[in-house]
Amino acid sequence: MIIDYLLKQEQFNNQSRKKKQKINIIRFISKSDTACIIPEIAKHLKISIPTVNKLMLELIDEQILIELGKKETESGRKPLLYSINKKVFYSIGVNIQLKSLRIALVDLEMSIIKFINYDEFRLDNTEECLNEIIQKIQTFISSNQIDVKGVLGIGIGLTGRINTTIGQSLSFFNFTPQPLATILSKKLNLNVLLENDTRATGMAEGVCGVAGSSKDALIVNLSRGLGLSILANGIIIKGENGYAGEFGHMQFGSKNRLCLCGKQNCLGTEVSGYGLELDFEEHKALGRTSLLNTANNLVSYRQIIEIAQKGDGLAMELILEQGIRLGVSLGNIINLLNPQLIVIAGTYSRLGNIFIDSIKIGMSKTALVNPLKDCKIVNSHVESDKAVVLGAASLLYRKYDLI
Repeated sequence: MIIDYLLKQEQFNNQSRKKKQKINIIRFISKSDTACIIPEIAKHLKISIPTVNKLMLELIDEQILIELGKKETESGRKPLLYSINKKVFYSIGVNIQLKSLRIALVDLEMSIIKFINYDEFRLDNTEECLNEIIQKIQTFISSNQIDVKGVLGIGIGLTGRINTTIGQSLSFFNFTPQPLATILSKKLNLNVLLENDTRATGMAEGVCGVAGSSKDALIVNLSRGLGLSILANGIIIKGENGYAGEFGHMQFGSKNRLCLCGKQNCLGTEVSGYGLELDFEEHKALGRTSLLNTANNLVSYRQIIEIAQKGDGLAMELILEQGIRLGVSLGNIINLLNPQLIVIAGTYSRLGNIFIDSIKIGMSKTALVNPLKDCKIVNSHVESDKAVVLGAASLLYRKYDLI
């Protein structure tokens, strides 16, 4: 099967010409926006039409390709149309957050086939937690009767700092002698790729969202934390070891709050769900009233966002303040990078244009007129609870050059 060639391509130092040609055909058709005909495949790959025809027949027999009928033409013989069999290639996407674990089976069209959300999950830097994650992924595969022969691997979007070069988390499970991705690959018997959750969100926006048509964009991931994915000339910027985009740790704050990184005035302590919870508690302590009952002292930023959508004065005030502060910071980034588009992703995208408008006010205070005029800001159209699993799953399709 060609899927085996894709998975083991690094081991084939002397791959046969035929195998390479088949893989190139698969990749060309997979990345094409429309169904393909043999002449255009032959022209693009510089292979003779008879050879392409023979290889295509073999790929159909192997159920890698399918016929989609004939192309409509004004005259002459109508050529057959071919496409990838979407039921052959799959990828598993995993999103590991502080208070949730999400797993999805994603096909080559970036559609979610199976999805599960463990809201009771809690992320701890312990071996027990690591084993729990492994067990839940194994259960997801077995309970859904997933044929692992068709799975290219597992992409994991994990909160915190990630060294994508070696597949290691600097924030969690850093007690292991081997990189986290290596350990998970061995335990799960599948290729595992590790990525920061914010960058995975940016990848989802590039593949499934509004950023796909933009070459230069900023994707702001704003939920409990704050992160940034930078799309430059159509490519997600990772940096030397995968640390690019630590927007939340830029010194744009002013409240002298201590960040988890050990420094003060990190923007993420003031513009984030975590910061919103702190702001809400501080104002309630001063006697401010709200629709939200805080008797149990367990107020989450999601609850504050929900009551803001219902018109709660205090919640709206705090969120709009965050929007203006975020806009001021983004204005500086606009001056630096001159992006075409800014996408607000994550839970805050549910706030709609009210939050966008407050960001625009902030941006107008710091951004230069011309780059600001040419920069559009929109909310993400990708479901916030699905974005990371989609982006993580796309890691495998990108690795094998299928999208």
